[in-house]
Amino acid sequence: MTDGREGREGPPEPGERERAGWRRPDASMSLLSDLMAGRAADPGYAAAAARRAAAGEAGARRGPLARAGVPLALVLTGLLIVAAGAEVRRSEPVAAERRSRLIEEIRLRTAHSDALQRRLDTGSSCRS
Repeated sequence: MTDGREGREGPPEPGERERAGWRRPDASMSLLSDLMAGRAADPGYAAAAARRAAAGEAGARRGPLARAGVPLALVLTGLLIVAAGAEVRRSEPVAAERRSRLIEEIRLRTAHSDALQRRLDTGSSCRS
């Protein structure tokens, strides 16, 4: 495979990069490597964070309602899980009754089908 550089080795020159469609092998990893190195993804974000740190602000100010939001959400989630568990437990006897009725109906219909099959078998043996 040739790249039009007549056997030269190493990465292409800057002008050749655009013509050949060349890109760094780790180009797709640049955001991740910047974040891991501690560099901000956006210079404006870094500047705003520096201003906030210089002013002594720890972060966004939140009121008492915002601070109570997470515990309130956890309590509501817990209540929802408890209510769902109680509903499942309450419906278990009904499900067991329905299951036993279905099993009995299957047994009756199987017996009826077997009787019809025997009748058909004995009827066909009488004719031969």
